[in-house]
Amino acid sequence: MDTSWVLKVALSRLPPERTEKLQSHLQPSLLEKLKKLPSPPEKPKTPLSLLTLIHWSWFLPPLEHYTKEEQKLFLAILPKQTRNRLNQEIGLPPLPPAALKTSVRLFLEKELICQIGKEILPPSFLPPSPLNHLLFLSKKEFIQLIDLVSLFDLMVELKQIVETKILRKIYSFLSEEEKKFLKTIAPSPPLFPLRWEDWDGTKESFRHLLHKRGLQKFGFALAGMEGDLSWYLAHLLDVGRGALLLKASKLQVPDAAQVEILSQINAAFSWKTQEEF
Repeated sequence: MDTSWVLKVALSRLPPERTEKLQSHLQPSLLEKLKKLPSPPEKPKTPLSLLTLIHWSWFLPPLEHYTKEEQKLFLAILPKQTRNRLNQEIGLPPLPPAALKTSVRLFLEKELICQIGKEILPPSFLPPSPLNHLLFLSKKEFIQLIDLVSLFDLMVELKQIVETKILRKIYSFLSEEEKKFLKTIAPSPPLFPLRWEDWDGTKESFRHLLHKRGLQKFGFALAGMEGDLSWYLAHLLDVGRGALLLKASKLQVPDAAQVEILSQINAAFSWKTQEEF
């Protein structure tokens, strides 16, 4: 993480007179570096909450290491839907949120996030990225987008299938929305061929093949980008999907392929936005 960016964002959130005073204490070389960085986004009126972003399944492993009484404290700071699901998994009865002081809540939140894996920047401090806007999606919306992006690869494969019976079978496995989106996709050279040998002919296997490809493509798009963004997007999803996305994000991806995938993601997002999630 480039601490210069974090400093620039922090300074941008202060009153001008205080920013000017603090900048007077910085080295000229650092000030010059700050000037070359892009302008930070405005501070969001309703900041994204870390605990709201993270899928409930990521909280389960660390919570299992605490006593029941300690678990109740951690559950008290979580959103209602997350808290209720974890109650079921851990075996606790439904609990009303406890009245905790702000300092205690902040301590518990920091402790729980660290247990999940790392200390991360607040979402509003993330460096500019063409994928930052995805953080505002729900898990359901993100999964829908992942499946749409996989259709770009499917379109390439469909052009090579000549058996009408197989084509009909594949189309029967697609939703009406996916069929509609597929009609908007222009044929393009294949980036990474689908592994048809993993398909056993069933709808379940086919859907798994497509979804896995979509997750991999999002990982490829994130390769080389700010690590915290990959962490956030992975944690929007459940543990299994998130782990696959993170694994793909650590691979070396050719620049041309990454640019093409980003273009596909933006095309799918724009189309889906027009259709309304």
